[in-house]
Amino acid sequence: MEKSDSEAVMQALAGDSEAFGLLVERYHGALAAFAYDRLGTVAEAQDAVQETFLRAFRQLHSLREPERFSAWAYEILRNRCAEILRRKGLERRNLEEIARERAGRAQFQPLDRLDEDEKRLQLRESLAKLSPVLRETLVLRYFGGVSRNEAAAILEIGLDALDKRLERGLRELRGLMER
Repeated sequence: MEKSDSEAVMQALAGDSEAFGLLVERYHGALAAFAYDRLGTVAEAQDAVQETFLRAFRQLHSLREPERFSAWAYEILRNRCAEILRRKGLERRNLEEIARERAGRAQFQPLDRLDEDEKRLQLRESLAKLSPVLRETLVLRYFGGVSRNEAAAILEIGLDALDKRLERGLRELRGLMER
């Protein structure tokens, strides 16, 4: 049986480094997707996630509700992304800049990869046009791979509110993608 977040936190606090490794393994992908959405580059997202886990490890003793580790880690990451963007003087990376970077790299890729990259860029641009609340909800649930319950806990909303945000976000995203 797999350890719960609460059990892993308690064991990590007792000195079990493998228990914290389990938390890293469990949430790395979801946090990376979230950071990539906020920062726009894989390198910055990886750095932010690494710093998030380092901060979480160092401050684990301050986590009052071990069962809320994922929500706590997302909060650390949200703050870290905001720090990075503030330092750069940006609210979000300019999507045109990202498109130019990708277009430059795309000329050296096979044609079938170009179609995939174009679709990803269109999705990313469409996501960027959503309100921050809807974008964050969709990224957490569909790109971060977290469950409905986890997403609701992270966003500190009920399941009904989460479902309404997801429905609205998907509807708006489809409309943007069809244009």
